[in-house]
Amino acid sequence: MHITARKIMIICATCAVWIDKLDKMPKNRGELTVMVFVLGADHGRDERFTVHSMTSAVPAARLTLVPPGQHHVLNEAVFHTEDPYCMTIRAGGRVDPDFKLRLEEWIHPLMQAPFSWIHLLPDTETASFQSRFRPGEAGPVIWNLQIMKSLGLKFPGNEVLPCEIMMEWYQMQEMHGTHPGCSQESSDWSPSRYKFRDWQRKGQEWKKLAPILLSPKTSLGMSAEVQKPRLSIVLTVYNEPDYMQWAVRSVLAQTSGSWELMMIDDGSTDHTGCLMQKLASEYPFHIRCVKHPCNLGKAAALNTALEHVRAPWLLELDADDWLDPHAVQSITEMMSTLQPEAAFLYGNHSEWREENDRNLSYRGASGYSTQLDIKDMLISGAPLAPRVFRTETLRALGGWKTDDPARGRLYEDMLMIIRILQNNQARFLQGIGYNRRIRSNSITRTHQEQYNHWREWVMGMYSL
Repeated sequence: MHITARKIMIICATCAVWIDKLDKMPKNRGELTVMVFVLGADHGRDERFTVHSMTSAVPAARLTLVPPGQHHVLNEAVFHTEDPYCMTIRAGGRVDPDFKLRLEEWIHPLMQAPFSWIHLLPDTETASFQSRFRPGEAGPVIWNLQIMKSLGLKFPGNEVLPCEIMMEWYQMQEMHGTHPGCSQESSDWSPSRYKFRDWQRKGQEWKKLAPILLSPKTSLGMSAEVQKPRLSIVLTVYNEPDYMQWAVRSVLAQTSGSWELMMIDDGSTDHTGCLMQKLASEYPFHIRCVKHPCNLGKAAALNTALEHVRAPWLLELDADDWLDPHAVQSITEMMSTLQPEAAFLYGNHSEWREENDRNLSYRGASGYSTQLDIKDMLISGAPLAPRVFRTETLRALGGWKTDDPARGRLYEDMLMIIRILQNNQARFLQGIGYNRRIRSNSITRTHQEQYNHWREWVMGMYSL
């Protein structure tokens, strides 16, 4: 069952019983003390509204302000406390004077059932405002810290998620897999009255990210699709365990099961390899991984993957990018229409700019021509994404080159496209299923002079 922002979810049979009993519970249980974390606190108007309403309604509440991108403040406080529960609320959210009584009632079933969390949804009238003007923003959540700690979970930040505002949804989904939670409408609080502006594209961002974020964690067993996958997704990583997690999550959220994920750890010196092994052990029929003893470069890592993949087509997925849930299905549907001379598929992608706080902002779609022009590609220097290759053609070419001036560490994608199209054809993928993260320290931005030299070499080598 998916966690949605509107529908009241009762994720176990006893939850309905507890909610029916809420109004019948005794009201006087002494002074309520609870840790309350105000998320997205930026010393602005929204923060002041939340702090004022919370301290007025729950005087004994211990408030901690968590600025954007500072989730470690939340994790450190949770780690050191012995409190069995806490609450998070977004800056701008306001609680009514009677909120304390309701909070006492919610905490009781949280600890007795027990539930891993209780998520407060706005009432019907307020929800229409929230869905239209503040899409994707979670309501207050009361967390069972005993369960959270027993699962070894921490609140994720921008190093794992594309947008910080997704944190509560991610954590609820992670805990939901083993311990049920409960969402309930409440008129005792309301979201921020500040409206996201159209130019901020928050609605589009939530629409594109929510299907991945809210995709239920399922067990992927052996099937005919897995035994003979139609698409091999290759993920090569060097010291990027955080970005990689969202990329893998997007693969696991695919609507089609006809894929395998081949991950190559190119000699990482951090915990990338451990994370890969963990994922491979959780999904042994779909995910495999290989570790290089040292860093050999992107081309060498892709060649290692090429030795192991089983599908007739190979999709490169950069560690900081991700797929829409329908991506594999769209690609495999097109495969059945291709002639043998077609050996490379490409298309448009969604572009996301990484801000200084690592939050992503949606920038729209790329605009590649349906007729691929190699010279235009080289002049712009912008990488094509997605890149899908016929596996047998890659093997016939001997894989990616490692003896070019960049030694296979840079621009290996462009070089392979040029080599393939010497004797094969490209086809344009309709629709958009790939998401590209644009970072200020991307290769094309930080190695411009080196790229110019490499471009001169490749144009001379292949008479372009």
